[in-house]
Amino acid sequence: MKKVIAINGSPRRNGNTAELLQQALKGAQEAKAAYRREMFPKQCAAAYELGRSLLR
Repeated sequence: MKKVIAINGSPRRNGNTAELLQQALKGAQEAKAAYRREMFPKQCAAAYELGRSLLR
């Protein structure tokens, strides 16, 4: 994940600091959603197996 440092009154001449922050946060949200899509089935299977082992 990218680290973003926002400084009030940034001396940037081209672009907008707020836009850069929004783009960075959007990318983080997309990465989080992709991680959840990948990991949720694995975590569900692990929870199911844990429950089965507790009932034995």
